[in-house]
Amino acid sequence: MEHVKTFQHASAYTKEIKTLLKNVKYPANTTLIFQSLPKHMRRRAMSHYPKRLPKIYRKVHLSQMKKSGKLTQHSKKPKSKKLRKNIFRKKMFLLKTHIWHSKRFLMVKKWNCKIPFCPSEKSYRSCHKAIKASCLIQDISYYNCIEINGFLADIKDRFQLLTNRNSNLSICAKTFSSGAREGHVTLFQNEMFPRGALGEVNFMWKPCKTQCEKRTLWIWIHPSCYSNILNEIIKTFELVKFQGENASNDETSIISGYENKSTNLSLIELKQTFNRFRITGPRSQSVLLKILRPSKIADEVKGSWFLEAMQSSSHRENHTLQSQFWVGCNSEQILPNMVISLNVQDPRSLGNFERMQEGKTIENYSNFSEKISESFLWNSNIRQKLKVGFINDPEYNKIVRKTALISTEKMFENCLQTVPVILIQNPGSYNNTISKLGYGGGWDLIVPDFYSSIFWQSLLFCKVRVGGFREMQSIFKESGLDMFLPDTVSGKIESEERALILKSRHFKKPLNKRCNYNKLCISSPFKLPFNELVNEWYPLESEQNFFVLRDLESLQNISKSLLRKADFPNVEPGCLIQIYIQMKTKGKLDDLSIICIPHKEDLKCAKYKNVAYTEPLKNCLIKKSKNEEKKQRLVKIDTSKVIFKNKQNKKLYNTKMKNLANSIKNSCAKEASELWIIESPKCVRKQCSREVIGYVKYSNFSYIHSKIIGIGYVVAEGLKELVNTSKEPYKILVRGKTSRNYYVANFEIPINL
Repeated sequence: MEHVKTFQHASAYTKEIKTLLKNVKYPANTTLIFQSLPKHMRRRAMSHYPKRLPKIYRKVHLSQMKKSGKLTQHSKKPKSKKLRKNIFRKKMFLLKTHIWHSKRFLMVKKWNCKIPFCPSEKSYRSCHKAIKASCLIQDISYYNCIEINGFLADIKDRFQLLTNRNSNLSICAKTFSSGAREGHVTLFQNEMFPRGALGEVNFMWKPCKTQCEKRTLWIWIHPSCYSNILNEIIKTFELVKFQGENASNDETSIISGYENKSTNLSLIELKQTFNRFRITGPRSQSVLLKILRPSKIADEVKGSWFLEAMQSSSHRENHTLQSQFWVGCNSEQILPNMVISLNVQDPRSLGNFERMQEGKTIENYSNFSEKISESFLWNSNIRQKLKVGFINDPEYNKIVRKTALISTEKMFENCLQTVPVILIQNPGSYNNTISKLGYGGGWDLIVPDFYSSIFWQSLLFCKVRVGGFREMQSIFKESGLDMFLPDTVSGKIESEERALILKSRHFKKPLNKRCNYNKLCISSPFKLPFNELVNEWYPLESEQNFFVLRDLESLQNISKSLLRKADFPNVEPGCLIQIYIQMKTKGKLDDLSIICIPHKEDLKCAKYKNVAYTEPLKNCLIKKSKNEEKKQRLVKIDTSKVIFKNKQNKKLYNTKMKNLANSIKNSCAKEASELWIIESPKCVRKQCSREVIGYVKYSNFSYIHSKIIGIGYVVAEGLKELVNTSKEPYKILVRGKTSRNYYVANFEIPINL
């Protein structure tokens, strides 16, 4: 019997197996290449976006699409993402972490910036827990920095015109001028204190060895009031624009700023040169200890800026002392608003972020407290050298791939340079009665602009929570502070924006769904009419406006008068006093609620019921004249529709006459809004049966107190009348703009504004 040889049998069937495999991979029917993939690998956008496919099938897919003529190229968009970013950045300021935030956050346009407002997931309660027990980080790089150079006496004389002269802690106080602490102060218009407030700023001084030399001051300004404060400083300092060259080792960069040659004062805008991250919570220091590790001089790259700087003995001593303090410091030894500067390893060289072993606690802390705050970031030449020696992520990944093939050791870590950073301590809340001590405390990390994404990613690897602008507002609310006071520039802008939003929402609703504020005796439901209220209590001159009381002594005396320990002090007329409100009984506290003086009957009724008093409904205050009735016959005023009496006028809605119809519609909407709600009300103090003394700016449910809280502003004359007429403990009545019920509430005066 003959046996069949296996290799001959296999060679005979090779052609058949090849044809079968071809038919499986490339079937003869009309299915395309992306349809032949298994279901778990298919994507919806594969047909028009070839990069969704695996690399093996892309060329075949492109050839198929070209034959069918379905492959389209969008020529309108720029070719690269960098070009798109640059085009958009010319119109609006973007954070360096914008791409990361835009995927996970709701982005909002504010102050000509794109800002992350809140996470897209439900995270309000979890963010509060992170602030209270863990760690929360925020990117606040939209704060702008300006640098002022000059002698201390000249700077002090000019800033006295822009600040409160009576305050003990001014910009040039010894605690701040040494450079060991950061301060904050409210700036005003030139010689206009207490009126004409511009906004609150943070500032820090460069440490100096002698008092005679020139000093450098950094001022951090909010973008809402940046242009106003900058123009006011230029006017008071009498500065003129200049352009100069900043020479480094290799390149020369043009610097633009302002200077005064007679006084040797100069101002430079440091926009987009630094990134500032805010880290809040009790675990913030342990997170920073994982990331910020002081660099060693022996491990540094040859020819780097750090080795050149370490050649001087003074710089070397400062570096060793700073690293010793950062490793061995306790939370008890750190002063409030303390400034610490460090020279840190690049976070990419650390790998796993393990917490450093804490050293021994420092005994002779007073010996080197001034040297801790000396940083290389103050020097513009070193900042330029940092930019030249910076290695971005694509270049760094190429170096890693090359060295990984040659040796197993991490030789690529030596190519990374050291980074100078500045840390600023945030003490949190001071008042124990309003919120917990130290709530919202933590650290601020200042980093060079081009290192922002690297430090941001390293912070995210430490299992922290990320917050936005909403979380910043909640920290201020829980600590009983107002972010933008109503007499500042940013406060006025915010109130106008809120009024426009509320007004548009109100008039978008149909007539039967709108609240009739005239019947509820609410004169201004969308805006806080503080000017009108102050003028009714104490008539002011035409040029004068209201202002918020910031004097510490007068606020302390007012709080003592509420406890019957002192008489109510004499205050300058036209001032508002900030109060912290807590609801005593059940009841809702809304934004823009009115604050009234209670009667004796109201307080007695509140003991047995939640509602102290109900406002009776009144007739509509609008009186129709004969001319207005004729107009309403011709045109029925409504924001949603414009209906004409004559049928011929319907032709306006044709395509040719659309613009004319829209203009008529807008004019009718304006007439409707003016009829129903008056923009500048004549009567605010006696708009209802109870006398109005103030308004609630915002309200919120407090997770600390488990109560509804709010911050309002009261006229000083009204508060004085409340103290004189009623008995201790003093209460106020609060009523929402959509309600008729008055509720009793407790109030307190926060001193640290």
